Amino acid sequence: MGKDINGVKLKGRVGKVDYKTNNVVNLSVATNSYYRDKSSNEQKVNTEWHCVKFFNPLSAKIKEFGIEKGSRVMIEAALKTSKWQKGGVEQKTLGIVAKDLEKLFSIKKEVQNVVVPAEAVGQQGQVASQVQGAGAYAAPMQVQAMQQVPSGGYKEY
Repeated sequence: MGKDINGVKLKGRVGKVDYKTNNVVNLSVATNSYYRDKSSNEQKVNTEWHCVKFFNPLSAKIKEFGIEKGSRVMIEAALKTSKWQKGGVEQKTLGIVAKDLEKLFSIKKEVQNVVVPAEAVGQQGQVASQVQGAGAYAAPMQVQAMQQVPSGGYKEY
């Protein structure tokens, strides 16, 4: 028999970014589930909110990726039970602790914000029409050429 796994995968939108300390960040993430109302035959949406804890080094990625309210994210996490005493009674809560984070992009809305290395930019500032790694084709778009610098970032030229 295989190993048991404590794993959760959430794909949703960020509601609030709460920087507790330099090492701890809480994100509230909204996920939706859809169902059809039997009486009216209308599609309904049920939104659930999840509080996800991020600890270093993963918490640093939130600023690095530009995660803010409204950002679409994919989070891999584990469930963790916390226990404490309150008035002599044991209390429990089930938390979500992040193990991995990805920022998701909507191609239609966010393609203008892509930073492209200078070597990928052709004549007149157009990007090659084949999207790298996607296997799909996109119309050429106007971009500002960027040059990679030794620090690992990019500078405009």
